[in-house]
Amino acid sequence: CIRDSTMDGTPLVDLEMLISAAIETEVTHVYDDGSARAEMVFVRYDVADTGDPIVDAELDALSADMIGAVMWQIIDDRGNVLELGVESAAPEVEAQLLETTAVVQALPEEPVGVGARWVAAGSMDAEGVPIEMSIETELVELNEDGVVMELTITGDADTASAFLGEVPPGVDFSIDRFAVGGGGRTSVEFDSLIPNSEATSEVDLAMSISATEDGETMSIDMGFGMDMAMEVYPLE
Repeated sequence: CIRDSTMDGTPLVDLEMLISAAIETEVTHVYDDGSARAEMVFVRYDVADTGDPIVDAELDALSADMIGAVMWQIIDDRGNVLELGVESAAPEVEAQLLETTAVVQALPEEPVGVGARWVAAGSMDAEGVPIEMSIETELVELNEDGVVMELTITGDADTASAFLGEVPPGVDFSIDRFAVGGGGRTSVEFDSLIPNSEATSEVDLAMSISATEDGETMSIDMGFGMDMAMEVYPLE
């Protein structure tokens, strides 16, 4: 949900969205080096009504475009995503899926036991700002049937500076506050393709924008806060 969104202290949006999706996943090829190609097809994508007719109409259109969209990945034997792409999707859906690169929860290069920790890096997109992310993983359970891992998610405010170089001449854009954090737990069963996962995260962003034209300067302060909770589990 969008917890708060403000401009010069005035609330703009306070919105909760509940999304439920079903994805069919199939490993279509296994390569000699141990990597594999997996295809994920959206067979269901439902968004609960928000109470705002305009927003609901846009979300209904997005839901219709998501059905049948295919996203594929080539993943190595440690979980790294080597390549990815989108097929059979509306252009705006394809762009959205490709522009947002998920943080990779790669596995260690050497065998590890309970208590081992490792860190993987990746990126995500929040309101047009590219954010470098990292996940610290701890192995908390291990047996012959599977593993359980706990995750801690963090973001680095300094990396958002990549977005600041895109502003036009005469415009000053600064990020005054930026914080990303969260975590969760993943349970992987060795005989299942889809893990059971639960995770929560928070994004807080405060920006200042000023522009000068004909000797007059206009300044705007904007704030954005979002809470996210996600659950993933196999249907079969």
